[in-house]
Amino acid sequence: AGKARDNIVGHYSLIYMGNGTYQFLLLFDGGTYGGVSVSLSAVDLNQWYHLAGVYDETAHTLTLYLNGQQVGQTTVSASLTRNQTNGEPFVIGNMPIYMGYPFTGKIDEVRLWNTARTQQDIAANMYNRFPGATPGLAAYWRLDEGSGTNVIDISGNNNTGIPGGTSYEE
Repeated sequence: AGKARDNIVGHYSLIYMGNGTYQFLLLFDGGTYGGVSVSLSAVDLNQWYHLAGVYDETAHTLTLYLNGQQVGQTTVSASLTRNQTNGEPFVIGNMPIYMGYPFTGKIDEVRLWNTARTQQDIAANMYNRFPGATPGLAAYWRLDEGSGTNVIDISGNNNTGIPGGTSYEE
């Protein structure tokens, strides 16, 4: 069973909620919440989808992309400042505030950028692999390890992760 954690601030989640609903959520410092969600026709099982969420601090927008196309956008009034010293992990495949509700499916190639990516950036590069150290690429997990105790960040920023009970495959 999942457990709500109310001490998480400055987090973001990119989620498939089921029944064709996708969400990109941010919980800003101070508890302000922002999110964009979109309901699309039911997704096909056993097919890969590329999902991207972009927070543009300058434009104050959250934008959700599916397969390189913008499918939702909302304006937010707060700014996100991630507290790097709060000891909370960056979680892939689960929601930080409701641990115990893992993603059901497969995840491949997780990228975290420190710049707001444009629709053109996302569409042009969603199927491309990056060589590692790339300007603006803060973390890059290909998730190709197959097994083991670490998920390797190849961005050059040393953000090695721990699978945390999640299985993954090449």
